Amino acid sequence: MRTLQRLIIPALDVCPEVELYVRLSGPATLDVEDREVTLRKGGVVRTDTFFGVFSLGRWGALTSVRQVSVGLDVTGACVLETMVTGLDGKERVVDRQHVDASTSIVAGPELAELGAGLLWFRLTCDSAEARLRGLEVVTADEPARDLHLGVAITTYNRMAYVAVNLARLGRLFKEHPETAEDVSIVIVDNAANLELPIRGGMPVEIVKNPNLGGAGGFARGLWEHRRRGQATHVLFMDDDVAFEPEVIARTVAFLRFVKDDATCVAGSMMRMDQPAVQFEAGADLDPATRNLWLARGQAQNLLYTDVLLANERLEPFDYGAWWFYAFPLTTTDDYPPPVFVRGDDAYWGLRHTSGKSIAINGIGVWHADFDQKNGPTSAFYENRNVPIIAALAYPDHTAAELRRRVVDFTLRSIFSFRYDWAQAILDGVEAFLDGPDALMAVDPAALHAELRTRYPAEKLRAMTEEEMELPDIRAASRLAALVMRPIALVTLGGNLLPKVVRSADPVVIYLQHRSVMAGVLRDELLYRFMPTAEGFTARRDRRRAFALLRRTSRVARRITAEHDRVAAAYREAEAEMTSAAFWERKFADPASR
Repeated sequence: MRTLQRLIIPALDVCPEVELYVRLSGPATLDVEDREVTLRKGGVVRTDTFFGVFSLGRWGALTSVRQVSVGLDVTGACVLETMVTGLDGKERVVDRQHVDASTSIVAGPELAELGAGLLWFRLTCDSAEARLRGLEVVTADEPARDLHLGVAITTYNRMAYVAVNLARLGRLFKEHPETAEDVSIVIVDNAANLELPIRGGMPVEIVKNPNLGGAGGFARGLWEHRRRGQATHVLFMDDDVAFEPEVIARTVAFLRFVKDDATCVAGSMMRMDQPAVQFEAGADLDPATRNLWLARGQAQNLLYTDVLLANERLEPFDYGAWWFYAFPLTTTDDYPPPVFVRGDDAYWGLRHTSGKSIAINGIGVWHADFDQKNGPTSAFYENRNVPIIAALAYPDHTAAELRRRVVDFTLRSIFSFRYDWAQAILDGVEAFLDGPDALMAVDPAALHAELRTRYPAEKLRAMTEEEMELPDIRAASRLAALVMRPIALVTLGGNLLPKVVRSADPVVIYLQHRSVMAGVLRDELLYRFMPTAEGFTARRDRRRAFALLRRTSRVARRITAEHDRVAAAYREAEAEMTSAAFWERKFADPASR
């Protein structure tokens, strides 16, 4: 029998939301120290949860698995019911068995008979006491391929995160040594200062690398796994995620049985500040739209079954983010382009794996909210890199589409007093227009260090108690928006209005919003991020606003004149800047350190 997935009985060291793992009712308690569920007569444990369900749509349609069984580690007499929740939301019992400590395997159903939906289990105590220590979905079917997963983790000065995650992986390898045989881990240390003891038997190696950003770190991890010749698939992972190590074992199992060799697995992301909220389950990129990044399944609460069913219905998407993304090495011989951060994963998906990436209930990680992390430096990289990606993946992307988006976002930033952000947008676009030779020649570490000091005005600080108590601005009605937008344009965000009609009292704005209308009649805006009680104050600066407006006009004219030629140059340079030879020079370049 081969294990396809194990029930995770939570220890709460990763996530406090028990009902992402198991649902308990009646006389049932969770022992987080011993990682077991204790049931008394009539107590029930259910696995119809994000980490507990078995995806019939993914396993039944996409893999060679025909039949599954249930492996149990239980004491005491119980009734085990095998359940299916169909895509219509209706539950049904497909099997019922009396089990006790002598039961190790319960023969299960043929997947073809079950249809799409969620397979899960309900265990009811039928004795004075029972303890559930483990539950596995297993199969006697033969896998489609031999598989070895090369994990590449890129880190930069996040030793605490890496140490914790390595300890979790060590627990997985100790409890399930067969997983260690299927996995090897390369930690690419872009800061070249990571010192962690690697326990004996752990398949982990730390590689010191110049600070080439996420793109360069993952390029190095990919290069190392290719050089070693052991991996058939590679898993890219961020260093600052929290995760259950079982998700790696599940990824190995799924890719081992999947029928299409090109299939990739994109781990969902949940928010650390709201652990049950799904931030993304795969994404698309549309450079012609204002929002650019089109996340699938965003802002959905994974505690609800209808959300799990909605995840089952998700179609393949353009790309999976590199907080957790596994793909076969046969995908391509290429590497990411040297974009440092922001968009390297979207490029990879659009150019190599679009339509082959899937998300699966039960495979996901937690990550900090990006709204807190996205500042002007991120805006520089986004506005440099997205046009590069569009040039390579969307050859029909036009100068007019780029110009419209750049002007729109720059004006919104200027009119809401986000002057550093507006400058970063224009800096990024002009860096794109400087062409591929400039991109490949740049010292990425030096540029990144300079960018962190280039935009000083929008740094987050701790909010005072008085600032935390101020109410958020109320959303404008549709009628008010229709009236105020042309006023904002005609008055250049209120800069042409006399000071006497503007209020000096600040108004509170969510950190990543651009409240153009609020800025028209005020001279100060307070941007706030409630989860961490941080923010900053932005004040009207007419001189800087007019300078940025003039520069916006110049950059718009430059886009019109140069976009098509520059985009063609990037297409010509793509093979060089994604080649092993290019990256090998970067790995060895002292100037990049």
